[in-house]
Amino acid sequence: MELIMLVYLLAIIAPISIFIHEFGHAIAAWLVGADRIYISIGTGKKGISFNFNKFYITLFPLFFLGGIALSERTPSYRPREKILISLFGPVMSGCVSVILWAIHQSHPNPFIHLSMLFNGWIALMNLLPFAYKGKQTDGYKMLRLVRKKKWINK
Repeated sequence: MELIMLVYLLAIIAPISIFIHEFGHAIAAWLVGADRIYISIGTGKKGISFNFNKFYITLFPLFFLGGIALSERTPSYRPREKILISLFGPVMSGCVSVILWAIHQSHPNPFIHLSMLFNGWIALMNLLPFAYKGKQTDGYKMLRLVRKKKWINK
């Protein structure tokens, strides 16, 4: 059973959960008027790319190894908008975790339970403010903006 759960985590839960998290950032960027929104899932040599209006999505072969959402807008985002964009990824992951928790309450299932825990972990880890080897969590980005106090009057 452990092998099945590991394969399920890597092949199903991780890429879908990562996409949901990055899509949360993309929704916020779209709401504040992004010109272009890029979502990349995974790493490795270029895999499949497609676009729909402002959204450009790329799926890489090692699709379970993280993701990133970037967006562009002219004029540049205001600090409050950057905070909103950073916050929406963890919020989306947290909402999915809560929904899965509710489903698990009425339909206990190890696959739903693992999905709930993974999405909750993504939400929590991305809200913690830290940087490692040039990568910054969403919480770190938000804390940096708040510390600069640039979000107060803009």
